[in-house]
Amino acid sequence: MNISQILRERAEENPNKTAIRDPKSRIGICFKDLLDRSEKLAELFTQNGIHPGDGVLLFVPMSLNLYLILTALFLIQAAGVFIDPSFTKEQIQSCSALFQCDTLIGSSAAHVLSLFSPSLRKIKTRFTTGSIPFPGAIPIQKAAHCKPFVQKEETADSAPALITFTSGSTGKPKGTVRTHGFLFSQHQATASTFKIPREDIVLTNLPIFLLSFLASGFTCVIPDADPRRPGEINPDPVIRQIALEKVSSILAPPAFLDRLVQRQKQKPFTFENITSIYTGGGPVLPRNLTELQNLAPKAEITAVYGSTEAEPIAHLEKKNISIEDQKKMGSGNGLLAGHPVEKIQIVILQDTWGKPIPNWSPQEFSERLLPPLKKGEIVVSGPHVLPGYLNGIGNEETKFRVGEAIWHRTGDAGCLDNSGRLWLLGRCAAKIWDGEKSIYPFEVEYAAWEFEEVRHAAFIFNEKKRILILEPYEGQSLPNLTTLQEKLKSAPVDEIKIVKKIPMDKRHNTKIDYTALQKQLRVMG
Repeated sequence: MNISQILRERAEENPNKTAIRDPKSRIGICFKDLLDRSEKLAELFTQNGIHPGDGVLLFVPMSLNLYLILTALFLIQAAGVFIDPSFTKEQIQSCSALFQCDTLIGSSAAHVLSLFSPSLRKIKTRFTTGSIPFPGAIPIQKAAHCKPFVQKEETADSAPALITFTSGSTGKPKGTVRTHGFLFSQHQATASTFKIPREDIVLTNLPIFLLSFLASGFTCVIPDADPRRPGEINPDPVIRQIALEKVSSILAPPAFLDRLVQRQKQKPFTFENITSIYTGGGPVLPRNLTELQNLAPKAEITAVYGSTEAEPIAHLEKKNISIEDQKKMGSGNGLLAGHPVEKIQIVILQDTWGKPIPNWSPQEFSERLLPPLKKGEIVVSGPHVLPGYLNGIGNEETKFRVGEAIWHRTGDAGCLDNSGRLWLLGRCAAKIWDGEKSIYPFEVEYAAWEFEEVRHAAFIFNEKKRILILEPYEGQSLPNLTTLQEKLKSAPVDEIKIVKKIPMDKRHNTKIDYTALQKQLRVMG
């Protein structure tokens, strides 16, 4: 079973139901038309040399065109290849060296930019999605004159469907390959985690999840916002869109939703029709969940924890956070992430991040598992956990075997409590050893996050000092630093610094970029 087959089923059972609403084109497309247009696009691709097993480089933003193209590639068993637009020329060159593509699909602007990359200039076959022509590029609009593509054989579970790249903490790209079988497993995990009624209209800015939501038969709304900068979006078009499109469920990273929350604080309003909000991609604080509940009073609010290699991993409903849980988080116990999702295993090992883990027998593995409440490294295994990276680059750092099972090292620290719930402590690589004891970031940062004036907080070790960096919301006064110092008695800091901007990850604008922060402090002196 693969996603294109599931979409065919959706088109057969409910052909006229709207599949995608795209603010850029101001139109919606039903499931039947989505499949029909994708089949014609698949025929255009095959006529111009795209074959099963090929990798096709996509510089296409989250849009209706993106999902038409992906469905077409899935039909002909080619893989969509994505390079983050924020990557440097050197990183793009490294990605191209890991996986060579013979075809590029993008807007005219994307084709112009590709000419500045030696590796991308070599790509001969090109398609353009824009209305402005580009020399040598075939407009995808030509597909309207093609006959529908006829799939001659079933897609193997092992066939690559999506290839993406992550820079990793070292800045060296690693390729992640999602096969059709893996995407189906991830879809099953997503469907069991997100308890959304089939009739709901879902707004999300997360491309992989939108694909899974389509497979579930939802009407999906693409936000009227720049998906590359979720923490900087203009909230007003999205707020209007939610009302006009009658959106009932939302899935977005905390930074995206925080823009809506901050607008509500300036000009009070509520989303009365929203019945569920899911958020993840970075730390989700109880404060965030409370603010979202104020934004959508009738909604079930859920935090989701996961990573590129294993998504989702755990989930936590706001209503299940007790007063005792909040006290523990405020006392340096970390951030509660909730129970594991179905079909995934989570265990805690001694934190040896940076050193490879050997393959173990089941007996050797069981002897190394840490008991409840013991802090260590979070490792996971399951059908929707990526078994390895492209060309094996990165496997030694993050993968190991227990018998025949492959386990993935998330790079996050945490512990399991006596109820089997996961608590997060932050990145293993961000752990501080000050010569006396080890301290994980969330053990300190959470104390600062409890102050509503603080937008971001980061705990680092710099020039032999334990330093807490705070970024207040624009226009907000500083938190009471004396009260904050009092809360930090269990993990005292030597200095508190206030900065205008803490650097965040480029994907979700939610995770602290500790490496960039260290560089920023050196510049500040």
